[in-house]
Amino acid sequence: MISKPEVVTNQNGETVAKALAGYWQGLLDGMKTAPDLAISTAYFNPGGFSLLANQLERAGHVRLMLGAEPEVGEDLGRRRRLSGDTLPEDEERVRLAEALKEHHRLMEEDRNLIVFSREADKGILRMIEWLRSERVEVRLLRERFLHGKAFIVESNREGVLAGSSNFTYAGLARNAELNLGQYQPHVVGEVMGWYEEQWAKSEPFDLASLYDRRFAEYAPYVVYLKMLWERYKDEMGREEPPPGLDLTGFQRDGLYRATDYLQRHNGVLIADGVGLGKTYLAGELIRQGVIDRRQRVLLIAPATLRDGTWEQFLRQYDLKNVQSVSFQQLANEPRLGGNGTEPVLWHDPNDYAMVVIDEAHAYRNPDTGRAKTLRRLLAGSPLKQVVLLTATPVNNSLWDLYHLLSYFVRNDAAFLQAGIPSLREHFKEANAEDPDDLSPDKLFDILDAVAVRRTRRFVKRFYPDQRIKMGGREVTIVFPQPEVLRENYEMDDLLPGFFHRFAHALGADIEAEDSPLPSPEDFEYGEQLTLARYAPSAYRFGDDPDTFEL
Repeated sequence: MISKPEVVTNQNGETVAKALAGYWQGLLDGMKTAPDLAISTAYFNPGGFSLLANQLERAGHVRLMLGAEPEVGEDLGRRRRLSGDTLPEDEERVRLAEALKEHHRLMEEDRNLIVFSREADKGILRMIEWLRSERVEVRLLRERFLHGKAFIVESNREGVLAGSSNFTYAGLARNAELNLGQYQPHVVGEVMGWYEEQWAKSEPFDLASLYDRRFAEYAPYVVYLKMLWERYKDEMGREEPPPGLDLTGFQRDGLYRATDYLQRHNGVLIADGVGLGKTYLAGELIRQGVIDRRQRVLLIAPATLRDGTWEQFLRQYDLKNVQSVSFQQLANEPRLGGNGTEPVLWHDPNDYAMVVIDEAHAYRNPDTGRAKTLRRLLAGSPLKQVVLLTATPVNNSLWDLYHLLSYFVRNDAAFLQAGIPSLREHFKEANAEDPDDLSPDKLFDILDAVAVRRTRRFVKRFYPDQRIKMGGREVTIVFPQPEVLRENYEMDDLLPGFFHRFAHALGADIEAEDSPLPSPEDFEYGEQLTLARYAPSAYRFGDDPDTFEL
């Protein structure tokens, strides 16, 4: 007996796909001629096809009608009405056109999100072969929105399952859907009449070609460019307001990325190489905060830079409202737990909206007093924007970089969307790898979201002939070419035999056959150094000294 489902949902162990498969399979087994099917759905994807592929491939003639849902058009129309760009009489036409465009984009996105695997490819190729068979017709309704979803058995007006389910894996097996089955010939006939009316208004649509593109062959360079486009397309071609300071092209690009990072993470690591103008890049961020947004900005730098480079810079660009303090001055601030008796900061620590730290690698060790003071400063409310300047963010290990980023990346799961559930664990894994084998990809997703880092070589290659204003005129930037000069020093005249005796004192084997030192018979060496600090293993009971100490 053929099972005819009446109320079909995806719950309690039952699914829409299971109900349709059972119903269609019963018809296929019980009818001499395979039944014809007519399907109305907004979306159709390989996941949905796989659930009913065995029945669809045995069915007779199958008509598949797709269309844009009105909810999509309404969402887009609401945004457009806010802009006021469309006349009321054109509203419905424009809304439908936008919805159809969005409908196609969503189908492409659904295709693009399918995992690349042999199993997935096999399923898609099977679907394409079915779509291209003579028994299948696919159309797209362009004249109006399509909201009705129906699975009709046309032969003998056998039955219809209608409701909310799209022909997708989610609609047939996962979503909270509700569908009702009807099997009275006159009811099925009315539904078929509705379907014929929409079908007549629809146009042929090559759904198979949408998935064919998955198997197109592309040169590796094209794939590389596509990856770059998907990652950076939001940055391409956008117009940014001109900076207040005279910056070169590569400095402006760095500025725009730094601004993005500040907006996303409340912090940025500016790690450009020496001589590329980190001071000017940070200076523009300071200027924007103080002049454009009228905020309070605190600059922290070594005393020599505070009194030299930064004092001159702030005076030249009339940024006298920016307070500049040294590392030690900040560590003495009593409001931050310092040992000083008088306040160092001009304002309450919570009044500063931005903190800029030059030579920030000085704060890489979280256990130092200066690092703890900085964390107290940044822990206030509201959150401060943090700008870290250093050409050497890594000195001893990758943990240096982690601790610097932790001054503004306060959520360990901040990079979850990049596939990094824990920032700390990710750095732990990276730090455990051999530095010679560590792939740049390991930390790329993190650094690409928080750091501005260019080298001289990069700038010379991708920003040739950059110009900058100096002394009221524009000049081309030229990086000096290092030239190694050889200088020979004759030390024997001043310190005769010193280096021979020094090598022997440190433990050199003067009697070895390959020793470059003169024979003890021809040279007076003196005694070797014997303190434990020079060869501690020599004082260990029962073992020979370690070779590397001799």
